Amino acid sequence: MNTGYILEPTASGAPFQNGMAEHPNQTLAVMVRCLLHSTNLGPEYWSFALVHAVYLKNRLPHASTNTNPYYVYTGHKPTAIYLRIFGCPVVVTNLGKRPTKLDTWTPLQGA
Repeated sequence: MNTGYILEPTASGAPFQNGMAEHPNQTLAVMVRCLLHSTNLGPEYWSFALVHAVYLKNRLPHASTNTNPYYVYTGHKPTAIYLRIFGCPVVVTNLGKRPTKLDTWTPLQGA
């Protein structure tokens, strides 16, 4: 069955042979390295940096559509409400067992 695709295998370890598919990977890899380096975090946090990089990339303007991918996909303009600095310190305020709906509440319980 002829589908109109031409199969052109590439050598392993040679991403330059498939530049169209590898360009987004290279862009995200640069963003991940920058995020990790700027926060002095180790490579064990690469997956979190990748998620953050994709979040940012989807909200940046794209040249072909003259808008951002988030708007094209959802139809809503993105806001900066959920934008956080990658690697910023987090404070956990509710330690221990979570109270249930019928537990008695005391002012010291939240401290």
